[in-house]
Amino acid sequence: MPLGSRPSEKHWVKVTCDEECTLSVELKRHQPGTKKPEPRAYAPRFAKVKDEGWWLVVGEADTGELMALKRVGFFRGMQTANISLFTPETPGRHIYTVYIISDCYLGLDQQYDFGIDAVDSSSCTPQGTSR
Repeated sequence: MPLGSRPSEKHWVKVTCDEECTLSVELKRHQPGTKKPEPRAYAPRFAKVKDEGWWLVVGEADTGELMALKRVGFFRGMQTANISLFTPETPGRHIYTVYIISDCYLGLDQQYDFGIDAVDSSSCTPQGTSR
């Protein structure tokens, strides 16, 4: 999905208002030509050895609200990071952004938008029942 665009209908996740949920983010390292990546960052002007790390930040850009924050250490290949956050208190559609931020390299930061369709708990129908 292009950045800055509104998520299409298939990209909206329906959730209940004001509940804790877990967002799973799959991180994949792509380093062709390197057999075994090292956890050490290239930082020649840093006083001591620096390990590479990442920050996962979830926020709502429209309101400027920070929803969740988590630090993820060095990983090889692929890793899934789970981050807990609360769904919006008000019903309606909200666009959240996941920021993946390097703590030592410039230019590697990424961001991805996803839509949350928050519904009031009274309007939800439990499975197996009908209205």
